[in-house]
Amino acid sequence: MPKKTDLSFFLINTVEEPIFYLSSDFIILDLNASARKIFKITKNSIIGKPFSVLCSDHDLKSLEYPFDRNLKTYLGKKTVFWDSLCLKKPINGIQFIAIGTIKNQTNQPAWNSNIKTKADNTNPIDITSQFLTKQINNKSQNTSDYVNTIYRYMENIIAQIPVSVYWMNKDHVYMGCSNNMVKLLNLNSRYDIVGKTYEDLYHEKSTSYYKKADKAVMDKGISLSLEEPFYYPDGTKEIYLSNKVPLRDLDGKIIGMLGISVDITDRKKMELELNKAKEAAEEANNVKTEFIANMSHDLRTPLSGVVGMTELMKEQVKDPVLVQYAEWIFDCSQQLLSLLDGILDIVSLGNVKEDELKITSFDINECIAELVHLEMPSIKLKQLDLLVNIDKKIPRIIKTDRIKLHRIILNLLGNAIKFTESGYIAIDVKLLELNNETGLIYFAISDTGIGIPEDQQTKIFDRFHRIIPSSIGKYKGHGVGLHIVQSYVTLLGGEIQVNSEPGIGTTFYFELPIQIEKENEVVNKHYKPEKKTITPAPKKEKTLDKYSKNEFLHNSPNILILEDNLVARHTIESLATQEKCRFVSVAKGKEAIRLAKTNDFDLIITDIGLPDIEGHMVAKLIREWELSQSKQPTPIIGLTAHVKEKSREICLKSGMNDVFSKPISRQLLQNILNQFIASKDKNFAAFSSQKTSSREQTIEADLPENEDNFFNLDAYPLLDICNAVSIMGSIKLVREILPLMIGEETRKDVEAIEKAFHVKDWETVERIAHKMKGGAANCGAVRMKYACQYLERYQKKGYTKLLEPLYQQLIKVVADTQKNIQEWLKN
Repeated sequence: MPKKTDLSFFLINTVEEPIFYLSSDFIILDLNASARKIFKITKNSIIGKPFSVLCSDHDLKSLEYPFDRNLKTYLGKKTVFWDSLCLKKPINGIQFIAIGTIKNQTNQPAWNSNIKTKADNTNPIDITSQFLTKQINNKSQNTSDYVNTIYRYMENIIAQIPVSVYWMNKDHVYMGCSNNMVKLLNLNSRYDIVGKTYEDLYHEKSTSYYKKADKAVMDKGISLSLEEPFYYPDGTKEIYLSNKVPLRDLDGKIIGMLGISVDITDRKKMELELNKAKEAAEEANNVKTEFIANMSHDLRTPLSGVVGMTELMKEQVKDPVLVQYAEWIFDCSQQLLSLLDGILDIVSLGNVKEDELKITSFDINECIAELVHLEMPSIKLKQLDLLVNIDKKIPRIIKTDRIKLHRIILNLLGNAIKFTESGYIAIDVKLLELNNETGLIYFAISDTGIGIPEDQQTKIFDRFHRIIPSSIGKYKGHGVGLHIVQSYVTLLGGEIQVNSEPGIGTTFYFELPIQIEKENEVVNKHYKPEKKTITPAPKKEKTLDKYSKNEFLHNSPNILILEDNLVARHTIESLATQEKCRFVSVAKGKEAIRLAKTNDFDLIITDIGLPDIEGHMVAKLIREWELSQSKQPTPIIGLTAHVKEKSREICLKSGMNDVFSKPISRQLLQNILNQFIASKDKNFAAFSSQKTSSREQTIEADLPENEDNFFNLDAYPLLDICNAVSIMGSIKLVREILPLMIGEETRKDVEAIEKAFHVKDWETVERIAHKMKGGAANCGAVRMKYACQYLERYQKKGYTKLLEPLYQQLIKVVADTQKNIQEWLKN
């Protein structure tokens, strides 16, 4: 049967003549509304019966195509004359269409004379077109009737369209609409809309929208597609997608507007729900990012302590073996800090791209040597032997994703050490193929460990799969290492395999395609990328040679230090002195700008949060002055307690060369001096478009996730001397700086913040807390640092509920910290 959505179905159901759909053997398959009305029958009572039951003096056997001209049906005083059409191809079983013309018995049927019945080019829409045209021609006695007939048919079609259709004249008076529009406006019929205006039909909120759009269509002759609100009298709103076009007469003159509107309220609700879901997902991602960022201090603080103490150990111990152990601890800690920084940087920026490759050129021998150096302490501790065999035919410089290759081998090497109690670990790297620009390298990590049972060898690469359950507790881990290894090997274009026998040992091996780069075209791109970075400082004695005592008074670097916190300022001063640098230090930005204009400094180090003018504005004003004087820019380094990407970007755009998180350490200062001052003799351009992106220290924590944790500061020490030593470089400097924390400067800060609290001047409270945090961070007063940070950041974010208890907590922690410092200094 024709589908109810077909145009032919609507048209045939609007005509007055009876129409039957017949099969190839003239069985009735369907009929239109007029046929049911004229013959007073239902579909169920007639479908499936032969068409001959309706025809006088004919039976099924005598029916044939085309119908006999005398084929008819008597209906009282009227007679139905039948004609037929044949479809070229049956549609849903329909082969013939029987069309009846009702006449008085005295009239002659007029159907057969004009309708084409050839089957070679006939389809349902052609039949409908012919039929309607014939009906119009039959019934139209003059032009007016003809036009009215056409209008009636076309209006009837528009009335059935299942969306809101409407049209109006240039005076914004409606001239017609569809039945769907009638239902929407709660009219009795579609003729009720004729002569109506916006005010007659719509809520006042809707009227303003419609008038503006309709006027634009008719005045400018443009088509519009837009979303429009429809308000019900009770205020309920629906959203419609409207398409509006100008109506023109035969001369092209605009005479009105035609519009079609579709209800998209449900779709808009769905979009809103999707947006909410997207926002929730983004919020969850932000929570994850914030959680990882908040972990930075908890992870970095003990690591910084390890680094500081091992550096002191290297200087003090005399036993060569202990010195070697200290070197290993120091190097491993530094690599772990570097790895932690990389993870935190990536995750905090929301740019985790573990499924993307970053192809770089690097020294394969150096890469393997790093891994060996990293794992050597563990190998020595278990008294294992390490065998390293690197094929000499392998080009020294290769191109692939160094980071992923490093992690692949590191994971495999770590597993080999973990599961091997005696014997050896072996690393084999062999060249399998070598062409002009490409090659194929074989990697294998072998051990004499416990081995892997055969039934487990297909499962070991599954995520979270552990051969030995965690409940046994012998081997730590989460079962994700080998899954990551397999993922990375596949991403690099290889396939990892395993050979293992329990009690004998295991070998993991894989082949990787690599690109070849000629050595004379490479200068260790992994360690010296095109983008400038802070590179590791040379050994201490070499750094001191650069600024020797003979040059200290006249030619040593001259630094301008801008820091409003006394402790933090003295820390930087002490570190600068250790590096044989001259310095001038101030607490206010305006004074720093004045000094920068009247002195020749080699470097400017500035805090970001200052009492009178922000650090980035200081940099901006200095850069503007330098430009006006055609003066070579002086390197400017920013220090802040919370390096966020947005604030970092602002600082770099203002003219700073880099921004680091507090506290500054001696190592960081050495790196800055080597990068920015040592480079001045090599045509160094400080204010460059190539801003460095590396950071010595990572993003610090802002606020805890829940309110209870704001006041759980007991986990942080009042005074962490190891942390202070790692920052300042020596225990002597710690003893010199700590008295400042219980001196006049801190007393004035406490008095100022108490005064601001009593008048509820929370902005001043925030500023002083920020200042006090800088001093605490520099001298290892960890609990005080967090008490200041929580109060400062809570106020900065506009919260109010916990301000007073956070202030009370800060006052108590400051008092406890000062007492603890006094006791430590006495002892």
